[in-house]
Amino acid sequence: MPTREKKQEKSIYGMLVRNSALMIVLIILMGVLFLAFYYFAINNLLPGLDIDKLISQENRLEQEEYSKVRAGNSLGKKGYFEVVNENADVLYCSSDDKNQYPDDYLEYIPTVYSGIDYSIFPIGSDEDRKYLLVKSDEDSDEWMSGIAVLDQDRKVLYSSMELGENQFSSTVVKAITVDDEFDEEFLVQKYPFQTADGQQRYLLIHTDENHRAFRNSKYRLALLEVSIFFVLALLTIYFVNMHTAHLVKEPLDTLKAAMGELGKKGRRKRKGGQQLLEVSQVMNAFDTMEDKLEKSERQREKMQEQQRKMLADISHDMKTPVTVIQGYVDAINDGLVTEDEMHAYLKIIGDKAQYLGQLTDTFGEFSRLEHPGFTLRLEKTDLCEYIREYMAGRYNELQLDGFRVSADIPEDLELECNVDQGHLKRVFENIINNSVRHTEKGTEIFVSVRKEGGQAVVEMGDDGPGIPEEMKDKAFDPFVVGDSARTSGKGTGLGLSIAKTVVEQHGGTIELRKGGKGTCFIIRLPLCR
Repeated sequence: MPTREKKQEKSIYGMLVRNSALMIVLIILMGVLFLAFYYFAINNLLPGLDIDKLISQENRLEQEEYSKVRAGNSLGKKGYFEVVNENADVLYCSSDDKNQYPDDYLEYIPTVYSGIDYSIFPIGSDEDRKYLLVKSDEDSDEWMSGIAVLDQDRKVLYSSMELGENQFSSTVVKAITVDDEFDEEFLVQKYPFQTADGQQRYLLIHTDENHRAFRNSKYRLALLEVSIFFVLALLTIYFVNMHTAHLVKEPLDTLKAAMGELGKKGRRKRKGGQQLLEVSQVMNAFDTMEDKLEKSERQREKMQEQQRKMLADISHDMKTPVTVIQGYVDAINDGLVTEDEMHAYLKIIGDKAQYLGQLTDTFGEFSRLEHPGFTLRLEKTDLCEYIREYMAGRYNELQLDGFRVSADIPEDLELECNVDQGHLKRVFENIINNSVRHTEKGTEIFVSVRKEGGQAVVEMGDDGPGIPEEMKDKAFDPFVVGDSARTSGKGTGLGLSIAKTVVEQHGGTIELRKGGKGTCFIIRLPLCR
């Protein structure tokens, strides 16, 4: 079956950077779109002013076909145009208005695209009203190229420029005054042209200066777009942040639930599998911690069970000889034992007392080895020579007991290890004593030494009936005796457990070879560097 591809884990930092960048890009994109739509709307959808549409029909003006000139809404809702001669006499008007202009009117009306403009600004109070006439020229180095002061009757009081008259008409003042007091509705501009027969004419363009509808439409459109943009930007920030929070919150909720179920049996662990690297690492660390806790709990339960079994076994092992000793002592004290039986009874009592002593020594040694403060007295030792001397010391004893001894220790082999000779001897004693205790006479007890890499390997055992396969995994557990490990039911069951503890405290390992005939223990100890 095809395996599902594992999702690539991403870091929280990278996710935050990406989401923040996405949020900024979306907001900028929305801003660009709204701005583009705004300019499109004011240029194409909203009514606007466009005098170029009127001026572009100059050929009709030259032919004096004024009635064919179409302005549409290009001059505003109420805008219109007029054609006047050089004396400001109205020759044609596109509206129903009947305007009359003074002779000086055309002089101060700004020419389209000329950059020269005249503006009047009312100054002073109503009782002492005066007017400031300003001439501006966009092509000049100084924007204000001339000024003049008019009194309440529009007479010239002061002028820095040459004026064609000493008193302005009310029509001119009204046309170029920048003030809402006059409630002017139109902005007037002139466009000079000549007819086909060379007569000078002026197109007076009255644009709807009071084009509040256009300005208001632009304002409302801008306000609407800013409001919508602000709302959409907030929604974008909200949803991006919610998405970010969801990516972080979901695995954290899973972790929180897992912590709430800590220790419950049957809890389904979720190893990794998260989109966020940091969260996945935390969850993996949490699951690893829980696995260790479960393993520790199992070990604790196993140790408690071993302690209960140990106490029961100690009680059983000590109760039997004590009962025998007490029985024989009572029989002697009650005079139930004859002189001929006395010696045999005392020998039995002595043997049981000696066994109790050995049992107490074994328990004491086991307790010392298990104590956290126990340390070995290590010294550099030639392991080959040490084992030769040990086997030579046991050789005669084993021969007299009816056992055959075989040692394979090359003479030219030298393996230096840091060992506690006394405790290492106890390891060899426990292994060989088990062979003597649990096998028949004629059994061969063997030992061999070799080097493997940076380790010395010692194989020690016998070719007897061996330990049943189903019991080999428990051979090093405390108090595994009798039919549980061998066949004779002798011993305390602590010998191999002590041997394992001593070897491991040397930094080595001990194992029981599985398969084959007999029993063989393989001990590996690190060589000196």
